[in-house]
Amino acid sequence: MFLRTSAKGLKWTNVGGVATTDTVGRVLQNKQLAKALLQKTEFTEGEVLGLNWRLVLAKDRPTSGRELDNSQLSEALVAKQGQGKTVQFSEQEWSSFGIADLCASDWIKGTYKKEHRDRRYRFYSVYWQPDAAFGLHGLRVSDRIFVETDPADPAETSSDNVTGSWFTPADPGK
Repeated sequence: MFLRTSAKGLKWTNVGGVATTDTVGRVLQNKQLAKALLQKTEFTEGEVLGLNWRLVLAKDRPTSGRELDNSQLSEALVAKQGQGKTVQFSEQEWSSFGIADLCASDWIKGTYKKEHRDRRYRFYSVYWQPDAAFGLHGLRVSDRIFVETDPADPAETSSDNVTGSWFTPADPGK
């Protein structure tokens, strides 16, 4: 019998406010996911894809998936990229691009800017693809996240008076 240990991150289970003693999984720190879990625990790929994008360094265009033609998205990826290889959009930013049917295999041609030693930027043609749900890579069913349900004034918050719940992924990966 094969036990699945990976998860997609589209479905979550509220396991209560008591800290789990399971030391196998990781405690996740992800503000985007924590905020979303305050509203609901099940998500579709369409809801979470597009919020996070990753740079794909490839000499040739991807051979599968659909090429997106959206200059606003392409320009925003360059503007937000900085020196990193991932970009995160808010829900409001993502909805402004008007892409309603995004798939995990979709991609867009863009530009990657890199500062060199002479403090000049060089621009490279690259491809961008939607990243994993909430940008969580290597998610396992044993991982967990604490979601604060009644945020107090940070100046008055201590580990004794923080209320919230622990959530674990409930959707085995493929």
